[in-house]
Amino acid sequence: MECSLPLACIGVSMELLVGICFIMRRAYRAATLWGCVMAAVFLFLYVQGWARGLELSCNCLGAEHLITHYPLDSAMRALLLGAILVLAWDSRQGENGLWKFKRFDFSDM
Repeated sequence: MECSLPLACIGVSMELLVGICFIMRRAYRAATLWGCVMAAVFLFLYVQGWARGLELSCNCLGAEHLITHYPLDSAMRALLLGAILVLAWDSRQGENGLWKFKRFDFSDM
């Protein structure tokens, strides 16, 4: 049995967990830090594979995708890392973060 299938399942489950934490705003700071770690490691592995001349492909959800535009894909992954870094910075701001959410109370209606 190949080692890649269990590792892929662990990776997908960690991504889902971080995404659910973002949506539900539970353990938000931990989710942003873990998302930064995952995005940085993925970007590092992707760029070093590209630099070594490896042919990278993704068989995500049964759809085969051969990566042909490495600079564009690297830039997209770097932008994703930047977005997660902004979320991590915002999570450290506490109540004075970038995005202030106002709750509306419709219980009187």
